[in-house]
Amino acid sequence: MRVKIDTAGAWAKFNVNYIDKLSKRLKPLLNSKTAALALEKFNNKCLLELHAKASASNDPHMSDFLESKFLDEQVESIEQIAKFVTNLKRLGPGMGEYVFDKENFDH
Repeated sequence: MRVKIDTAGAWAKFNVNYIDKLSKRLKPLLNSKTAALALEKFNNKCLLELHAKASASNDPHMSDFLESKFLDEQVESIEQIAKFVTNLKRLGPGMGEYVFDKENFDH
């Protein structure tokens, strides 16, 4: 299916079926990364609640353990996944997947 759009006196043609195929490829990848981001945020929230309980009960060892072993890594993981989701939304399926492969598998 082809569509013509009149913009400022110029006609633009594009293939709608091609866009539909790209969006079908994009949805599973974007959904999985969005779900992973939600899971990481939930884990971070639970760790912060545990850290608050450790601080409230004056347990500096537990607080330090959570900060050094879990919280920093959790924030880095959230940043990495959020960056990928943002790039995928901005760049679309073709270029977004290419950037993901390039950043994660070309080392």
